[in-house]
Amino acid sequence: MKLWLELFWKISLPLGLVTFGLLTFLYTLDRGLPHSARMAASTSVAVGASFGFFMTVSLGIANALGCRRVGAGPFQGPRAHRVLDVGLGLVAAAAAAVRAIEAVGGKIEVMDPESGLLRARTGLSWKSFGENLRVNLREVRLGATTIDISSRPRWKSTVVDYGKGFQNVERISRFLQA
Repeated sequence: MKLWLELFWKISLPLGLVTFGLLTFLYTLDRGLPHSARMAASTSVAVGASFGFFMTVSLGIANALGCRRVGAGPFQGPRAHRVLDVGLGLVAAAAAAVRAIEAVGGKIEVMDPESGLLRARTGLSWKSFGENLRVNLREVRLGATTIDISSRPRWKSTVVDYGKGFQNVERISRFLQA
């Protein structure tokens, strides 16, 4: 439900504000300012709410279907996270993580072996404007490493990604567990 409300507000509010500004300008030219502000406000609320509702339902259903297709829950947002343990040493796990990131189409931007941090980006696709991937590796004992994988959209305002973030994390996890 939270995803649907966020989607509604991020669509309807900007459209309502733009509509308000445009209609205030147009009504002011025609009838004068006092009448124009009331008329523009009521019209903008109606236009923003109805378009926001329509787009929320449309994008929400498309996102739920896309998430279902990749195995995520129907209300999966664009941020995904997973922690797993692998039976590899830190160096071997880091090398496997680099290969996994490259397998999902990511380009390594930061590789810090001391802290066990890998940061990468994926490119633009029809599902998203790209994702920021982050992999933290921590050796828990000799031959065992805990790997924390996360995928976030490049644009913080992204509300739906049709399961792309979940798909990135799952593909990297499967690669590392193989």
